[in-house]
Amino acid sequence: MLTFDLAPDEREIFLADVDEHLRAMEAGILRLERGADPAIIALIFRSAHTLKALAGTIGHQRMTELTHAIETLFDALRDGQVTLTPATTDDLLAALDTLTRLRDEVVTSIRSSVDVAGVRDRIAALLKARDSLADPAAPTSRTDHMLTPEQFGLARQAHAAGETLLEVRLVADPQSFAPAARLYQAALALPEFGLLIAMQPPLERITERVTTLWAVIATAEPAEIFVQRLNDIPDLAELHAQPYALDLGSSSLPQIASNHESDKMVRISVDRLDTLMNLVGELVTDRTQLVQLAASLRMQLSSAESISMLNELTNHLGRVVGQLQEEVMHARMLPIAGLFDKFPRMVRDIARAAGKQVELQIAGASTELDRSLIEGLHDPLIHLVRNAIDHGIEPPHERIAAGKPSAGSVQLAAAHEQGHIVITVVDDGRGIDPRRIARAAIARDMLLEADVDQLDDSALIDMIFWPRLSTATHVTELSGRGVGMDAVRAQVERLNGTVAVASQIGVRTTFRITMPLTLTIVPTLLVALGESTFALPLASIIDLWALRDRPISTIKGSPTIQWQNTILPLIDLRQIFAHPRISATPRSPKPAIVTVGWGKLRAGLVVDQIIGQQEVVVKMLSPLIGSVPGISGSATLGDGRIALIVDIPTMMKRAMHDRKLGGICE
Repeated sequence: MLTFDLAPDEREIFLADVDEHLRAMEAGILRLERGADPAIIALIFRSAHTLKALAGTIGHQRMTELTHAIETLFDALRDGQVTLTPATTDDLLAALDTLTRLRDEVVTSIRSSVDVAGVRDRIAALLKARDSLADPAAPTSRTDHMLTPEQFGLARQAHAAGETLLEVRLVADPQSFAPAARLYQAALALPEFGLLIAMQPPLERITERVTTLWAVIATAEPAEIFVQRLNDIPDLAELHAQPYALDLGSSSLPQIASNHESDKMVRISVDRLDTLMNLVGELVTDRTQLVQLAASLRMQLSSAESISMLNELTNHLGRVVGQLQEEVMHARMLPIAGLFDKFPRMVRDIARAAGKQVELQIAGASTELDRSLIEGLHDPLIHLVRNAIDHGIEPPHERIAAGKPSAGSVQLAAAHEQGHIVITVVDDGRGIDPRRIARAAIARDMLLEADVDQLDDSALIDMIFWPRLSTATHVTELSGRGVGMDAVRAQVERLNGTVAVASQIGVRTTFRITMPLTLTIVPTLLVALGESTFALPLASIIDLWALRDRPISTIKGSPTIQWQNTILPLIDLRQIFAHPRISATPRSPKPAIVTVGWGKLRAGLVVDQIIGQQEVVVKMLSPLIGSVPGISGSATLGDGRIALIVDIPTMMKRAMHDRKLGGICE
């Protein structure tokens, strides 16, 4: 068993800090693959340095040694002594994976079998090879030299002051008597023209092996005058001076909080937040009861002065509880960036394994939602992104033949829409062929060939969410076993969300996940069945009307109704929940229909009466009761009664089963 110098109440803080720095390092390394950026190299260096200090503080020797090796490598990158290549990136990402395993040792207290020495040796080999990677005799490309954070700051100040930044490259004639001496002479002359910001190699490292000199200088001199005066130095085979492209843009990397910012923040356990949320939920219920009690007393004692005071108190309490509820909900909110940040690495690895070129575009990473939803969305989003790369994006040669760029695009975005969180996964690949879906369903005896013509393309595409349905011609490590998409829908539905798909062959495929902001307090529509009250999640409701306003028809023995130019199957909740308490009460003379949606499917729920909207605190059913088909939870209403929350997906699946055609499409 491993032991670390870490108190139990300090462990969560340590782990959170480590995770934050690991995410920043991974995002930075992936960003550097697209081009050198001194600011990002500095950020990774600082994260590695801080991580080393954290590990050293608790006595985690192996983590300390590995982070020291990474820190040393990025120090060499800052000085331009090492250049990032795909192989170097692979080694660095493998090192981060190893650090994650070492981080887990703090949780388990069990020594991991990971080969830390082997990973450390690969990084050391990169450092040993830096002389060959940065051969001073070789021509120097733009990305071989990068400014340190200090140099970058000087360049930014000079640029702001209106000075010209020049990038200088000098090559001495190797056949001359003393080429290094000529470069040394030029290096001494450079400060005469302005502020010498950077120079490689430094003056003290100009030896007989050096034939090339690179520098950045801030000067008021025109480039032509600068070149003319340097031409006076003999034996220079090449002399180039051009404007230096200073990238003033900001990085989209995860930001590490400064000391000033961290002083304004405290960490709190999730369990404590859950307890606080439950208490607020009880307050919401009590507020509703108090409002109803005040309304009742007002009808009986409208002239009493105490009633007026009670009304004022009730209104004030309602506002305070509402604000408290909102603040606690915000405290549970986290940016979805914590989830999105995992995907650049995953996309890179999957694309390389599949022999494809894929660019990941992320939008809305700052969008906040309940932390429990973020955790629950992890697996569904992984399935969707894997599916986009494996099934959607074509190999480079196919894309080029189709007139597309060789690199495919996967877009992952999140946004707030009408009180919900909407997450989309879009790829610009081959799309989904609805007829291919139909053939696969027929081959698996999941659909009759005669029924295909009764379903439009949208309904056929939606069948990819059916269990055991796969169109893959062969099994890969990513897909092809007929599992995945049905699991996506099942998990999203457990979170009270919906998922829908739309596709255009050869153009794009879009998956759209719609989620509530929280799972704890949910807006609902209360309906009555006899003397019992049920709650329908408002997010699933599309329309309401009286049953008597529309004639009922029967298709294949199932009741339906005409609605918005389509046939809507009807589900009588009295029959679904055929409890003696409901059956003993006569049906209301004015029943209503509530149109609900699940993906692209629609159905009408027949209820006795519409009571009205109300926010309810969701409670899971007791283990003593177990799972009840069609019920997802319960809630205590303002008058103390219990309302059962209807499981809309289960209702829709029943409609699909009754129709035996996979449901009624829009």
